[in-house]
Amino acid sequence: MKIVNVRPNISDRLSAFAGFDWNRALFFDIETTGLNHRRSHLYLIGALWQSEGAFRLRQWFAEKPGDEQYILQDFLQFSSGFTRLVHYNGASFDIPYLIHKCAFYGIDTSVLQMDSCDLYTRFRPLKPWLSTENLKLKTMEQAVGLQRQDCYTGKELIELYKKWLQTGDRHLLDAMLLHNCEDITGMVQIQRLFPLLTLRNGTLPLSLERCSDEPDSLTLYLIPAERFPLSLNTEKNDIFLSVKKDAVQLRLPKRQDELRLYFPDYRNYFYLPREDRAIHKSVAVYTDPAYRRKAVPDTCYERLTGTFLPQWENNFTPVFRKNRSDQTGYFLFDQKLLEQNEKLSAYAAQTIHYLLKSR
Repeated sequence: MKIVNVRPNISDRLSAFAGFDWNRALFFDIETTGLNHRRSHLYLIGALWQSEGAFRLRQWFAEKPGDEQYILQDFLQFSSGFTRLVHYNGASFDIPYLIHKCAFYGIDTSVLQMDSCDLYTRFRPLKPWLSTENLKLKTMEQAVGLQRQDCYTGKELIELYKKWLQTGDRHLLDAMLLHNCEDITGMVQIQRLFPLLTLRNGTLPLSLERCSDEPDSLTLYLIPAERFPLSLNTEKNDIFLSVKKDAVQLRLPKRQDELRLYFPDYRNYFYLPREDRAIHKSVAVYTDPAYRRKAVPDTCYERLTGTFLPQWENNFTPVFRKNRSDQTGYFLFDQKLLEQNEKLSAYAAQTIHYLLKSR
């Protein structure tokens, strides 16, 4: 068994929006001679963690197939000092593979039961916005602008290991260690997608820098709490979103129209067909019964003509609609709104959530 300790040359800040403490997290990746645990060997494990503000990398290499048990045991003992494992598609392959190997050697698997973060599943909702063919780790790295030195696939690495067992060629060993190292440091690179994921989920803090009020639109210029690793643009229902590395621009269309304010307690209202509106029963008693009828949900409304902005989370009340069944609600635009920075920031975050989740 060979243990290699490296200080990788990476300076990425770990995102504050991962939802857990990075100081107790361990990135890891494994290399095997096949996908079936019964007919393959584990020959390389790499782990990366943060210590005193710097990243550390340790690799366990099986110098012969019989070392498999020892690199597994040593890795698990080392991992017990952490509280979360971070991996890429490890929930489907790496962890089940290691559990099967532990069962074969009679090794306790409790360390592998700790909390984990699978970056593959966490970032899968972002695929429509990444312009990538697939979600392979190398593809995701390219999406955030990372270029590798390693030129081998995991499958090609199997042949390198077999040749190394025969020759002990140092260049082959270096190639295998580099591939494993870049798999792990690549995870550190792509974790920078957490702010974009948080933006998609509508929970990324945004600070309103300024707004541009035009007759037919309102544009919000916002600063995200963390930088994004890439840019994107999208448009839906005349709402335009532009995301840059350290800025967000959201343009919202104003609607000049007559909309309806629907009252939920329709049993307490009467509908006046001639006026096309509903009035409360306490007022309806003073109207001619011939000109009123009991309101139903679709006729229990008041009409208002004005300038409106769209919304989906009912940030602002009252909520107007064109028809009761419409998913999009509207609120009445007022110049005083431009002075409410916190409300506008929250409104922007939830509007972006609507835009990004719906694709």
